[in-house]
Order: sequence, then C-alpha cells, then structure tokens
Amino acid sequence: MPHYHLEGLRHGPLAPTTVIKPRLAPALFGTGLLEAVPETAINEGSGKRSIGRFGWQASAVSVRDQTTLAFAREMGLTSTDRPDDDCTPAETDCPGHPDGAPPEVSEELLSAVVAFVRSLAVPESAAHGMSDSPGAVLFAKVGCGACHRSQLTVQRMRADGTAVSSVIAPYTDLKVHDLGADMADENVMGARVTSLWRTAPLWGLGYRAKEESYPTFLHDGRATSIEEAILWHSGEAAYAKYQFMKLGPNAREALLLWLETL
Repeated sequence: MPHYHLEGLRHGPLAPTTVIKPRLAPALFGTGLLEAVPETAINEGSGKRSIGRFGWQASAVSVRDQTTLAFAREMGLTSTDRPDDDCTPAETDCPGHPDGAPPEVSEELLSAVVAFVRSLAVPESAAHGMSDSPGAVLFAKVGCGACHRSQLTVQRMRADGTAVSSVIAPYTDLKVHDLGADMADENVMGARVTSLWRTAPLWGLGYRAKEESYPTFLHDGRATSIEEAILWHSGEAAYAKYQFMKLGPNAREALLLWLETL
C-alpha cells in the first residue's frame, strides 16, 4: 500500500496522531441527482439520517456543503457557510480572515458554482437496458451490486412545488463501508487508522476509461485500472473480491468490459 513521508514542514513536526489523507478530486457526474435521493432510500426506510453523501468518506451532506469545504480546504477561501480560515496555533504567520470582512467567495458566486455542479449530467451509458448481459449478471453474482446498487429512487420538486419521483442508476448505495486495512489512511507514524469509504458511484466509469489518457481510480489514485481497483477492496468487500478472483479469464474479461460501458 502507498506510504507518505512529509518534508520541509515550516512550522515544526506534526503531532504523531495527525492522519495523512491523500485525495484525488472525485467525479462530479450526477451530483444533483444524488442529492435528490431521499434519506430513507439510503437508510432502507429506517428514517435515520445519514452522516453525508458526498466526498470519498461521505463527509459532506449536500452539494453546497461539499463546495464550501472545497473552497475552504483546497483553496483557503472563506464563504458565508465557512467564514473562518483554518489557521492552527503553530501558524503564527497565518493572517486569518479579519473579523467583519466580507467572505472571499460571495454568496452570488457560491450559488452559481453550486447550481453548476448540481446540473452536471451523467455521460450516456451503453449499459442502459443491458441488465441481462453477461457482465451485468456476473456483477450481481459476485456480490458487487450489494453496495454498488444499480438503482436508487430520487425525488425532485417541480416548479409548481409538487414532487416527482424517478429512478437513477448510479451504482452506489451512498453508504460508508470498511474496505480493509490496505485501504485505510495512516497517521504520521505510519499506523493505520480505521477508515470508512463511501461507495463510489460507478456511472460515468466508461466515459473516464475512454476519455482519460491515464485514468486512475480509488481515493488516492493508487489503481491504474478498474481491475486493480477491485483487487484493492477488502474488509466488507472481501467476499465480492474473492468471488471476482475466482472467475475464469473469459468471465473476468466480460465483467470488466461491461463496467467500461457504465
């Protein structure tokens, strides 16, 4: 598994318990649709509120929440939702955001970015209507579909205020799962920490595989192919990975080729 070593720390060493979290930007396909999935659909009718549905570890509860987190943590920009800079006590040269100063990201700009992200469409999939194809059957048979759910219900509001329901095919349950020690983050001392990962939506996977010159997968890009990404799974996904590994070469190729049509 990847290990990370930090050098050139201008403000002194990090606390030994500091967790290192390398992350690639997740795909934004269909985020507006994922936001429209009712909480009850995620929690199987229990009514219990989930911890979130966006980000690699479902740390954001909405598109707006994820957007303001990105502005704050990746760009160091304040907003009405996150008005303070994240300066630590050790960073005495960090000026912070002056009290009473307007946010660096105006409400108008923030609303426009959120509206844009919500409107990003899912690339057209060749797998639509192919639920009985050999690859789709194998996907369900090995157990991948237990977490990468092929269907979720969404509920959106019409202009007149009435709700309309429809079904989407994101291939996620929007829940978090323990995928084993090899996928866990580490602290500065190299000790692994318990890490729960949101089931990554698979829609748009074929688009990525086709259009990206050097596609990478998983939260830190450690996997350079869809097959490699599957083989990194463990923990709650160990059985499905084992079943995938038991497939013969022709069956494995059929499943991988089907995934490239999503």
